[in-house]
Amino acid sequence: MTPNDWAFRAEAHFADSRPVLDVKYNIEKRVRLLLDREPEPSGALVFRGKQKSYTMAGATAIELRLEAAYETHNLYALQIDASGPRDPAKEKMWEQNLRRSLDGWVSGFTLTDALVPFSPGLYRQVVDDTIARELELKNRASKDDDDAIRALQETILDGLRGGKKFSTAHHEGGTIISFDGHKFVLQDYGESNDREEFVADAKFLARLRKFYDWESRRDWYPHAPPEIEAWRYIERRMRVF
Repeated sequence: MTPNDWAFRAEAHFADSRPVLDVKYNIEKRVRLLLDREPEPSGALVFRGKQKSYTMAGATAIELRLEAAYETHNLYALQIDASGPRDPAKEKMWEQNLRRSLDGWVSGFTLTDALVPFSPGLYRQVVDDTIARELELKNRASKDDDDAIRALQETILDGLRGGKKFSTAHHEGGTIISFDGHKFVLQDYGESNDREEFVADAKFLARLRKFYDWESRRDWYPHAPPEIEAWRYIERRMRVF
């Protein structure tokens, strides 16, 4: 982002009595974006995700932050950041849409700005328990059949080289993923006309996995399926057009 870019930020605060990862999973389903934990020097528990926006120029970043821990509930902040090239004719509409999205994401939660004193020790315990649970789930998900994953990846590469494609669509446009005879291509259409090209198989597969990250994991709880299931999901999305 340059100093002349448009930027917007909004935040909502809410309370919930469920475990942190349950709340995170619920927010991810609403936002349709996976949020990764990022270490904070302060020791705060923060999850962030970023995606290209199809409804405006630029990108949107989401942050879920554990604000406080109490015996009966936790207090959270959900923040949305957006930025991109200026367009005075559309910026007011973008901001209204973003505020409306944020309101929808926290709908049904107990909204509150009441940040009353809390025990740092209890907060630290909630953070430690959450990280331990997250690592347990990741370790469980990592026990995959590597040979079977490689076989699925080869099936996908061969299918694209043979003329199959991936295609997504929504009311602002979509993306077509294909092989043009020399390289793999991700081509947006509609609001965005971005194009990404890959010659190396490994880099393309990494991008494809990231592209379908939310879709391949959204129905799993608590959002850590075996990696092979993600690739099975991706392989099923490939079609002849």
